[in-house]
Amino acid sequence: MSELRDAWESLLHDTNVLQADTRALVRVTTAIEVSEAGGENGLTILQFWKQRAADLQEALEGMCYQFGYWSDGVGGVGTGGLSALELAFEFLGWGDPHPVPEMRCKVEGCLKQNTVGWPCLDEGHRYHRTCGDHWRSMEGAPHEATP
Repeated sequence: MSELRDAWESLLHDTNVLQADTRALVRVTTAIEVSEAGGENGLTILQFWKQRAADLQEALEGMCYQFGYWSDGVGGVGTGGLSALELAFEFLGWGDPHPVPEMRCKVEGCLKQNTVGWPCLDEGHRYHRTCGDHWRSMEGAPHEATP
């Protein structure tokens, strides 16, 4: 294991590319030290990298949901031709556009994004979530702006 740490430390000092994510490097070095010491809380280098990959994938998905363009054709997010989003979609293994049923209007057959929500007591739901078009026609929806 000390050979691995020596190689890693050599890489740290010789490569500027890896210095972009200093926190990750510190965590890797810590993971190596912990692993050498017999493992703290069962942490291994493999477990560290699996968790790191899962964290990065979750962050990337969140960014795609936030900055992706809504497509009414499939009821999901698309890249809008932005190369950074195209790369992110490719990394995640998503098609363009990527269907997102949980973000769609809850009216049967509507693929628009649910952009309006209001509390309700019927049907056991906490909120109705619809697109702006269906919100206007929903019974019980607050149709006036609140101050």
